[in-house]
Amino acid sequence: MNIHFIAIGGSVMHNLAISMHQKGHKVTGSDEEIYEPSHSRLNHYGLLPDKNGWDPSRIHQNLDMVILGMQAGKTNPELKRAYDHAVPVYSLPEFLHEYCNYKKRIVIGGSRGKHIITAMVMHILQDCRCEFDYLLGSQIDGCDPRVKMTESAPWMILEGDECLHTPFKCREKFHLYCPQLTLLSGIAWDQIQMFGTYEKYKKQFRIFLDMATGGGKVYYCERDPVLCDLVDACHWSLLKIPYREHPYAVDSGRFLLHSKYGEIPLMLSGRNHMEHIQAALLVCRELGVKDHQFYQSIQNFSSAEERYELLSGVPETGLITS
Repeated sequence: MNIHFIAIGGSVMHNLAISMHQKGHKVTGSDEEIYEPSHSRLNHYGLLPDKNGWDPSRIHQNLDMVILGMQAGKTNPELKRAYDHAVPVYSLPEFLHEYCNYKKRIVIGGSRGKHIITAMVMHILQDCRCEFDYLLGSQIDGCDPRVKMTESAPWMILEGDECLHTPFKCREKFHLYCPQLTLLSGIAWDQIQMFGTYEKYKKQFRIFLDMATGGGKVYYCERDPVLCDLVDACHWSLLKIPYREHPYAVDSGRFLLHSKYGEIPLMLSGRNHMEHIQAALLVCRELGVKDHQFYQSIQNFSSAEERYELLSGVPETGLITS
């Protein structure tokens, strides 16, 4: 395909552009200004625009599509020319849904905790050598670029984002993913400027859950009463499964998971992380990971920022063999 990226310098946009370039597609792009690390990475792959700013001549009828970034306004001259020439225009979430509509899509969302749960799931899947695609809202060490798209992976892990998918289309990113499996970690009003009222913010999750009905499944944190009310109000066809923190103990300040394999030592601590671990376990089970594989791998997980740092002195349990 011949693809043009408007606002190619975005943190996810430039990663998607590189990914499509590596898959053999012809990629061009534009932006008003491109900062590091996007600038160096695009330059490395020969995708850096020859000049800053917008140039309608970059849009032509040989383009298969235009992918529109968040920094492009409604009056962008390249966007206008694309509409005038009937070139298909997609936001990044729209493109991901179109490109990956044959994959099983797993959306991990919520106001708090979605990033570390996503990091846990990806850590486990990579340890188990599972093939999967993904889209991250922010960087996780060991996962570069922030978006991966292949032809063969059967799943796509999407970090759900309730922000708008373009600055002038009033539709939230996670409304476009149409997941088969959803996990919601909780709802807290942390988008005051965007939504104005808590009711408007909660409404975005209600819409999202309504779109997951018809055979979909949602795991949700039962300690969050607001989330529980929203899930309870959803259509009966959505399979609703609550979860709470994984059973655990604390020994000399160290958190241990209770399991049928014995006590599983962790690098993480805190009740909130025990909830995150239970959430990740449920998602991994859905994707075919065995419990013994999960517990073996979760011992080495330290944080979303230091996913692969294996600290010395972590005892081997010797318990997980099958």
